[in-house]
Amino acid sequence: MKIAANETAFCHAKDVKGNLLYTDDNQPVGAVLYGPASDAYAALQTKIEQRAEQERADNNGKLPTLTPEQQRQRTAEDLADLTVGLLYLDHPNAGGKHGRDAVMALYADARFGYLTKQFDRFAFAWGNFAPASSGI
Repeated sequence: MKIAANETAFCHAKDVKGNLLYTDDNQPVGAVLYGPASDAYAALQTKIEQRAEQERADNNGKLPTLTPEQQRQRTAEDLADLTVGLLYLDHPNAGGKHGRDAVMALYADARFGYLTKQFDRFAFAWGNFAPASSGI
């Protein structure tokens, strides 16, 4: 019986109506994400905690109020830290960007907020990284 959580998992993306997304040749569209059992996740948690401490120190003990654009950018940066890769998801305005820059372009674009929200929720849920049925 395998009980150790996987470090990564594939999140099959849904469109704005909740339908699973597929390419024209029936390949699943989505993202491979690091989860709670990974070093990338632990590093992000440390980054978030340190950022909050610094912001409190700079703002008389209070967290700053972010504009929607600032919040989108922050979420995009944090989620990019947990993204191994996108499968069949290309931002139409990536302008030749690759890797993290292309991921950030997609996540920071409000028009694709439904994808960002799905991937963000997925990455922070242990159950999505459940082990396969055999091995450790």
